[in-house]
Amino acid sequence: MSLEPSVGILLVNTGTPDAPTREAVVRYLRGFLMDRRIVNIPPLFWKPVLNGIILRVRPEKTVRIYRSIWTPTGSPYTLHSCALEQALAQTLNTEGHDDILVRMAHRYGNPSMESALHDFQQRKVTHMVVLPLYPQQAFPTTYSVHDELMRQLSQLHYEPRLTFIWDYFDNAAWIQAVADSIRPHIPQDSSQSHLLFSFHSEPLKDVRDNDPYAHQVEQSVLAIGAACGLARENFSWAYQSQFDDTRRWLGPFLSKKIDELKKRKVRDLQVVCPGFAVDCTETLYDINKQLRAELSWDFPAEHFDYIPCLNEAPAHAQALAKIIKHHL
Repeated sequence: MSLEPSVGILLVNTGTPDAPTREAVVRYLRGFLMDRRIVNIPPLFWKPVLNGIILRVRPEKTVRIYRSIWTPTGSPYTLHSCALEQALAQTLNTEGHDDILVRMAHRYGNPSMESALHDFQQRKVTHMVVLPLYPQQAFPTTYSVHDELMRQLSQLHYEPRLTFIWDYFDNAAWIQAVADSIRPHIPQDSSQSHLLFSFHSEPLKDVRDNDPYAHQVEQSVLAIGAACGLARENFSWAYQSQFDDTRRWLGPFLSKKIDELKKRKVRDLQVVCPGFAVDCTETLYDINKQLRAELSWDFPAEHFDYIPCLNEAPAHAQALAKIIKHHL
């Protein structure tokens, strides 16, 4: 192994608070909500609202949500992220790429992008491949990562050769990995079952501004459904986690799609969230806790199945390795 790696792989995901406490949640939300890709309001007007109202009211509910999914060893999000980093490094090493340094960073929170980039700079990495862990690119996610990456590199006066992977929504290895994770959850008699793909919504303004997210979501769902061998009427997609009510959001919304499935007398419901690389509050709480509880009358435990994210599964690491090597 070379003393100094020539290539650095930077995986970037959204992030999580350092702890399920008010102080940590406020710190996390402040970084998240001050991102102009998330809330595009001039700071002069937005800061008083954020600090005077939102960060006084919102954290209490958010802390309860994080505490409901926190484990004795920490945040599931961070644990899965670190395990994925190790799995990818091991996969690349096994394939003979022992001169590649892999780092996980969060757009908001820790481990930070700044610390990862500083590590690359100190270890004289000359070629950096950045892979935001969002299969479908979007202004609030992928573009936000790119904005922050350029800002950090400028501050560090660090100019490696840069390869930025914008998306992998149609990558065959990733599609197969997701399909393989779904297939064991589909009942043998799927005539009365339905596979529902749930994705994070985004403002319709972004769609009108030519954000490719909605189109890429559709292409991913159709490809994964086909790879699972499902008839078109046995799977569909919807959007969750609308941030506020002041803007119009991309639909169909998850609640309305569920109502449609009830009217169709669907008996078994499987829900999967392939827009998320690792499980987080949107999957572990919004889907596996809140939605499960809301649907317990129509879909009791034996008829409701949440399918986990790929997390650190070997197939996930192998798919990411193929995506990265393609760009190398």
